[in-house]
Amino acid sequence: MFMKMQIFIITNYSIGSPKDHVLLKKTEESLNSIIGKRDLKNYILKKKYNRLEYLQRLGAIVCGILIFNDHAFQGDPECVRDIFSDLAMAKKNAKEAIEASIDRAIKLIAKGNECFAALIVLDVHEQKVKSLWPIAKLRDTNKFVMLFESYRRYLIHLQTIFNKTQYLIEVNEKKFDCVVNKINEILKFRSAVESELIFPHFVYLSELWTTLELHLAHIAEIIKIKDHLDELVSENLERNYIENLEATIRDSKNIKYPIEPTFSELMELTNKCEGQLNLMKLKNSLKDFCSLTIALTNGLLMPACLQKKLCENSDMLFGFANIENAKYAERYFAEFLKTLRNAVFTSTDLIVLSGMDDEVLEQYVKLTHKAEPKTKTFETQTEFVIENDLSVPNQINVTWNVWDFHRETIRLANIRQRQTHSTQSNLSYGKRNAQNQAYHTRQHKGF
Repeated sequence: MFMKMQIFIITNYSIGSPKDHVLLKKTEESLNSIIGKRDLKNYILKKKYNRLEYLQRLGAIVCGILIFNDHAFQGDPECVRDIFSDLAMAKKNAKEAIEASIDRAIKLIAKGNECFAALIVLDVHEQKVKSLWPIAKLRDTNKFVMLFESYRRYLIHLQTIFNKTQYLIEVNEKKFDCVVNKINEILKFRSAVESELIFPHFVYLSELWTTLELHLAHIAEIIKIKDHLDELVSENLERNYIENLEATIRDSKNIKYPIEPTFSELMELTNKCEGQLNLMKLKNSLKDFCSLTIALTNGLLMPACLQKKLCENSDMLFGFANIENAKYAERYFAEFLKTLRNAVFTSTDLIVLSGMDDEVLEQYVKLTHKAEPKTKTFETQTEFVIENDLSVPNQINVTWNVWDFHRETIRLANIRQRQTHSTQSNLSYGKRNAQNQAYHTRQHKGF
């Protein structure tokens, strides 16, 4: 029992290797300082209730004693695990790896933006898009840019989680030092200390140790997710992307005269498919890209140099490549907003990039779901009323059964019949008030 308890403490709290005889000896000494070998078995057998809670608390106390002795007196570094060195190394490696991946994604996106800037120009005065390469072919390159932008956003999200974990680690390390200093103050001028005074500190020390181990495991999982993202955006994919850019720029030099479709023609092509969701649900997910370019070219991502709020009743920001594009969008706001909505909500890549995939699927289920009829057959001759108004402002789908109203009418009529009448007075041996009534026996007739 005593040996099993030692191995349980070492393995449960990941203090070190249970095969290490030095660590086993230290654990035995710490456990023996609380309860003896024979006393442990006898005490556990005598306890009828809360055996597990007692053993868990005993393990936490012994773990706290081991950690305190190693931390305060600088014991054998190969014996007890140095969690602080592991955390420092993990934080450094994770931070450098995430920053390197973010820089890689930014450079890849910048190459695509340079290509688009060289091949496409939006002329707001003539209301034409001057392109040195067909826009439909540029969308193939744009898929790479969207992929790298999604990759960058996931890395930014991982970096935010890592920063929160790093802050929590620093807080717990400070708590750890405070608890160790508190234990030192208690033990400083005392030869004998009451267990109620010192044991809670050892328990809290073991809890902090477990928390730090969980944070270390969390950082390891963050690195695994980052490595998985790096595998998806492989070097082979990057090489194909660069070859595609070089081929596009090389072939575009053979075109003598630019392709000049008008804004109205491009908007008409984009508005052939209509999106069902509200554009305000995008919030600010696409504010870093030129909204007018997305609307006219049906999804090409060009970097935005300025951000402007066009809706007074909404905090949504729209990105634009220059001030002229912003003025045009503000002047033709209704057409611009409709085209942008259709461009975003009819493109799978833009839906995923803006994080609207769940809402689009939910909207699809609502539009395709048909309410089950109240009756399985027409033999009951129940009148069935259906009103469908699926226009954009309303989107109402109302279906009801006439017998539902009949049942409700009967229920209300029954309630009306149960009400108290004014004829129930002393003559009918009853008295009435606003809420209840009481019927008295005949001997109370003269009351």
